[in-house]
Amino acid sequence: MKNSLSALLILFTLFSNAQNLNGDGVSIASNFISSAPVRTSPLPVSESYSVVYFDSIRILTEINDTSNADAYPWISPDGLHLYFTRGSGSNHIVYSERPSTNDPFSLPVTLTNPIGVPSSIWLSDDELDAYICSGTSIYYCHRTATNLGFTTYTLLTMNGLSATFVGNVSLDSTQNEMYVYSVLGNSSISIYTRSSANSFDFVRNLTFPPGVAPTPGQLSKDNLTYYSSGRDNGSKNRLYEFTRASTADTFDVSTFQLIPGTEDTTYQHSQPTANVDGTILFYAGALANTWGANELFMATGSLVNSISSVEDQMQVSIWPNPTTGILKITTENKSALQVKAFNSLGQCVYSNNNLFSTGTAVVDLSSLSNGVYTCVCSSGGRSSFTKILLTK
Repeated sequence: MKNSLSALLILFTLFSNAQNLNGDGVSIASNFISSAPVRTSPLPVSESYSVVYFDSIRILTEINDTSNADAYPWISPDGLHLYFTRGSGSNHIVYSERPSTNDPFSLPVTLTNPIGVPSSIWLSDDELDAYICSGTSIYYCHRTATNLGFTTYTLLTMNGLSATFVGNVSLDSTQNEMYVYSVLGNSSISIYTRSSANSFDFVRNLTFPPGVAPTPGQLSKDNLTYYSSGRDNGSKNRLYEFTRASTADTFDVSTFQLIPGTEDTTYQHSQPTANVDGTILFYAGALANTWGANELFMATGSLVNSISSVEDQMQVSIWPNPTTGILKITTENKSALQVKAFNSLGQCVYSNNNLFSTGTAVVDLSSLSNGVYTCVCSSGGRSSFTKILLTK
């Protein structure tokens, strides 16, 4: 845990401004976004539902520094090599490793890099390419072996980027698509595509649900999950994720959900990164929304199978989506309609077998907690699966 002296130091500057949990200087109250539309069409019939549930979380006491912030982690695909930012003003990047996922991490060593005050680092799977953020700039670095430091850099041109802070970039496996956390008044997660060897062009911002302000995250190793964090209306940073069926799809707000097993609200949670199969998650946690309070956590879990889709989906219309609890459903079938709702763990949390599809069926989910649910409608031997966002 951070000592009382550290709690005082965190009020001073990292980049010439008072710094919060993410080092970006954004006040808690000024960082919320407006409502956005959510996909209402049925999910592809080839999609199956599964989730990693984290049932073990520990603070990495063997590597956390009691007098400095430890933040912005990046973990290798095998979960053995850990890079992160350390400091309470003059930050540097450090490295730690372990022989197996059952072992503790070694004493961290400082990584040589040419960037003056780095806020975060992202690496390729082989750990030879690095993208380092500092202030409002993003740099590309390369080394020829993992036992060497990064000694040279290239400043990237980010077309369409205007920010007072940039941090926690991540790229897909081709290094042609980049996700950037940035701040200009409010915060955002933006997607860029490579336009030349040293430049990227803005594509779009990820849409977060109403009442959740984006905070830093990272793309998964398989490019199918964006591990995110967000600040809710209660001013707590929590861990979330977007998912997609393939890299040809975009991340849609209808797939946005809390990462199961990380819902504890004692700590502020931010900056998640995961190993290749997503069963080991590293992130920064803090008791206060301040930079110097950050320390590293590790969550471990296992894959929980949920719902499998069927080959023959019926057509269904469900609205409104997002919903405050009352759903209206129409289908092409004229027989009795069964409706079930499943949470992110695949647990059935609502069931009604006595609805009829001759008109508009009404389903009341208002007793459920806010979140993303899978609504399964069945009639005449056919079914349809639709993601529903419940926000009250």
